[in-house]
Amino acid sequence: MEKFEKTIENIANAIRGWEFYAGESFTDYFMDDTISDKVWYGFLIGKGFIEKAQEMEENLIAGKYIFQEKFEPFEYYNDNDFLEEEYYKNVLLWAELICGSNYYYNKFKEFIKEYFEQNES
Repeated sequence: MEKFEKTIENIANAIRGWEFYAGESFTDYFMDDTISDKVWYGFLIGKGFIEKAQEMEENLIAGKYIFQEKFEPFEYYNDNDFLEEEYYKNVLLWAELICGSNYYYNKFKEFIKEYFEQNES
């Protein structure tokens, strides 16, 4: 990742690449463990997802666990059909948050590097 240019598009493509390679959800393995609920809540408000943020706020105040769906303001299933374009809009939001934070970007680089190093062969 030394030559990896820090852009939203590159981060988004790395996220999708990791998901295809791992066969797992990035929200399960990175977002839920790394991005704090309060940071994501503020980010959603800043991006105009007020209803989603208010839903999170209610759960935060009530002390309830907030599931990974909090990271997905764009619905990407329609009658059980996966809508890649809608899902990718979520990925772009994650990438934007990661790109805008040196802390989260460094965590992301570590995560991606560790995974690919552990699974090379």
